[in-house]
Amino acid sequence: MRRLSIVPVLLAVLVVPAAAAVLYVPGTYPTIQQALNAAGSGDVILVAPGTYKENLTWPSTDGIRLVGACGWAQTTIDGNQNGRVISFGSGLTRATVLEGFTVTGGFMNTSRNYGCGIHLSSSSPTIRHNHITGNVGDGTSWNYGGGFYLTGSSRPLIERNLISKNILRNGSWNYGAGIYVDSGAAPDIIANQILENENQAGSRGYGGGIFVGSSTPSNVVSNVIAGNLCQAGTWNYGGGIRVYTNGAANIVNNTIVSNICNPGSYRYGGGIEYAGTAAGAIFNNIVVGNTGATGGGITVTGTAPPSDFNNVWNNTGGDYNGLTPGPNSIALDPLFGGTQDYHLTFRSPCIDAGSQAALGTLALQDYDGDSRRLDGNLDGLAGNGATLDIGADEFGVGQLAISGPPQLGTKVTFDVTGPAGAAWVLLYSPWTGSVFLDPYGYMLVGVPFGLLGSGAVPGKVPLALPSVAALIGVTVHVQGVVALVVGGQPVGNATNRLDLTFF
Repeated sequence: MRRLSIVPVLLAVLVVPAAAAVLYVPGTYPTIQQALNAAGSGDVILVAPGTYKENLTWPSTDGIRLVGACGWAQTTIDGNQNGRVISFGSGLTRATVLEGFTVTGGFMNTSRNYGCGIHLSSSSPTIRHNHITGNVGDGTSWNYGGGFYLTGSSRPLIERNLISKNILRNGSWNYGAGIYVDSGAAPDIIANQILENENQAGSRGYGGGIFVGSSTPSNVVSNVIAGNLCQAGTWNYGGGIRVYTNGAANIVNNTIVSNICNPGSYRYGGGIEYAGTAAGAIFNNIVVGNTGATGGGITVTGTAPPSDFNNVWNNTGGDYNGLTPGPNSIALDPLFGGTQDYHLTFRSPCIDAGSQAALGTLALQDYDGDSRRLDGNLDGLAGNGATLDIGADEFGVGQLAISGPPQLGTKVTFDVTGPAGAAWVLLYSPWTGSVFLDPYGYMLVGVPFGLLGSGAVPGKVPLALPSVAALIGVTVHVQGVVALVVGGQPVGNATNRLDLTFF
């Protein structure tokens, strides 16, 4: 009986802005660029699955949402080896959104190549849930930003993207194969996977994953930064991250693994090379299995920033160079889920071992959507309750999944898993929130909210999505709580949150 009431309640809770229009590609507009040129502030452009060979210039209109309806696995913007893929001009705020695309095929081979995948100049859009891959800078002089190049006064939000296999090669300076942050920019780089980007050949390879050159601190938080390479001929600094002279970054709760600086005469900081100011911080990071001739884990050649609660272990070339481990730092096997699986397992020493003060509210989700600050060791209110983990993954026992894309007129099923004997409650809202429920962690759905269901683990909630045109382009957020009692104490977790845009 409970499930029969879901659809009318869903329609009652969701609110659709009256002024927003929905533009369809290729249904109404044959190209994405034509739809962008026609869109007004607040409009949603829904792009059907397919490959679109375009080099986009984003208009000056703020508040356009460009959404790949079925996500990046099915929707590609391909620059066709003909320059960068997407250029954002100045003056845009985070109300401007790019979401749900593979961005690939950017290729630049002039003497100075900036931002082969995505270029932002004095602009602060939200770029989330995309795969930025296979973009190449192949010039003889400066190659900056294979995946992203950010410059000018801006604070864009780059969250929950996969940034992989972008390449800078043959230039004298190859900086930031994954992301390059130039002067004035101060992005929030939150909960991304930055994997296997490469600075190749040439003389300098700085920042295989991320290069930060801005003195206004960037926030690099809850990212997995793994398998990135700096392999230029002479200078290779910061296989995972390089913070340049006079630059600054808050490097917090990242998992920085298997990044390499090699070969070259100078090889520092396989994981992190911090040559910047003390304005930043290095807290709550897992830095494991990186390679450099000196300071394979973390090298500091500038003013040492505040640093503690890190797990730095088993790095070739030494764990630290120019930085003293903080009193709460450890050097232990993090006990990952497996090769290239950087989730923590139940016995990991990183669970409930971080500093909440260092993270603040920068990232209330980890890199795969779990709420931050969960009670990973299930000691409930009897012990330390819901405490932050070290690294990009927040270990939790409750998980939420959906059976298919949220297409109106179809049926989807929500699945809730967790410990045997646990109970679950599943909520939804068109708004986001951040209410902390001790000991379960943060609930990230807003108020008002609706109830999708409750029951015993495992749980399934089938939902017939109504064919209501007013819901097209609306995003709904779904999250649950998995709860049980152990030794008379309440324990459990908030689940990951799902962000679903109806189409």
